[in-house]
Amino acid sequence: MRYTILLAVIAAVAGGGPLSAHHSYAGFDMTPTTVEGRVEVLKIANPHTLIEIRGDDDQRYVVVWSAINGLVRRGLVVIGGPESLQEILKPGTRITVTGRLKRENSGIAMLPQTIDVPSHGQIWGPR
Repeated sequence: MRYTILLAVIAAVAGGGPLSAHHSYAGFDMTPTTVEGRVEVLKIANPHTLIEIRGDDDQRYVVVWSAINGLVRRGLVVIGGPESLQEILKPGTRITVTGRLKRENSGIAMLPQTIDVPSHGQIWGPR
């Protein structure tokens, strides 16, 4: 009996697709907001890459972006080379982000839906 249960558990785990776990987006507004401004800091890291932006309204926004492997899977070069995010999103670079703002302390954190850089076009958005 124990072996039957053990085999059933192993089969369920081995046969299932990859599990996806993430935070809830309930703390973010459903209505997209567009922010235009300049990059202050790019922090390429896991679990999230962060882009700190000084908006044209002089508000500081933190874009909570994808993990490094998510960026790479989307075809972005993260570090190294002239087309890397490290080069495209240097401090002072003009940027437009459309996304969902965090409900509390509105304007502090933002989940991006699209990221546009005038010198490179849209670098993030729906496929």
